[in-house]
Amino acid sequence: MSIWNKILVCLILVASLAMWYFGMRALATHRAWREAAKKLEGQLAQLKAEEAVLREGDGTRRGLRQVKVELAKYVSQRGRVWFNCRPMQMAVNKTPEGSDIVQISLVFETLGLAGLTDVQELPVDSQVYLFDERAPQDGGRYVGKFRVAAV
Repeated sequence: MSIWNKILVCLILVASLAMWYFGMRALATHRAWREAAKKLEGQLAQLKAEEAVLREGDGTRRGLRQVKVELAKYVSQRGRVWFNCRPMQMAVNKTPEGSDIVQISLVFETLGLAGLTDVQELPVDSQVYLFDERAPQDGGRYVGKFRVAAV
């Protein structure tokens, strides 16, 4: 066996040791990533279960769908809401019983479905919520909740 063969065998052994070391490091890296992936998959499954409970509800809590239905019920019961109305004139009168009647003259910036296109159909004793939707520095505000006395 010549010297070149002995040098070649030594280089092969050194390269084998380096390859073995890097293989072990790759194996350790893959193991760490697999453990992290399993942990994150568990968290993802838990979050999906929580999302389903929030969306559908469980026996003790209502879900988002039930809350939306209840909100729609409350919105339909709240009465009319008039937007973009600006109070122009307000008069306070006394009734014979001594209670106050407030009469308000309003100006509407836009008419349409949310406006006063069907004033004649407004039932007496219904509640109306009035909003002035201008910027607060321009006088925009919640005007108030009113009961319709006459149309």
